[in-house]
Amino acid sequence: MAFLRDWCIEAGKLKRRRELPGRRAILEDNLRCRNEPEAIQNLSFAGPILNIPEPDLYALWRRYPDLNAKDKMTKRNAWLKFLGSSESDPYRVRQRKRRRAIATH
Repeated sequence: MAFLRDWCIEAGKLKRRRELPGRRAILEDNLRCRNEPEAIQNLSFAGPILNIPEPDLYALWRRYPDLNAKDKMTKRNAWLKFLGSSESDPYRVRQRKRRRAIATH
């Protein structure tokens, strides 16, 4: 299985990286992607949301064990909760969508 971080664009072509970037490079790339929406080709039905350095992922699993739960619904709900928190912001490759409040009468 290949992850987004395993690939890069060189001379306009998608190529597999020879070395995986370090944490700092990943977080800087995430920031660049958030600031330049055209940096990631976004499909209307899917696309990458997070790019988490491996050491950070293990730390998140220790802090929030449900993110790595065996039960699919438990894991899904934990990731949705994490995505809703500001703690996910450094790992985002796209800007957080702001939701408008719906007025109820």
